[in-house]
Amino acid sequence: MDTQEALQKKIRMRYSAKFICHRSGSYASVALDEGRPTQKKSKKAGCTASLSIECYFKEPEVYHFIPVVQEHAFHIPGDQV
Repeated sequence: MDTQEALQKKIRMRYSAKFICHRSGSYASVALDEGRPTQKKSKKAGCTASLSIECYFKEPEVYHFIPVVQEHAFHIPGDQV
């Protein structure tokens, strides 16, 4: 069952969540003391990958994984750099 089918049949959603890649966005330092050096380089890379998860009351044991943006950008998933 997809979102459109659930809307047409008026099936209520039990649970919904959206997850984004841990490398999304960019880091901007908010340190007041500019004399203190950064300890590590930020791992934020501007990745746009995200995933949506939906669960409906009709099928509470089934979770639907919907890739919103499937491809990772500017990094390889699982790399340690």
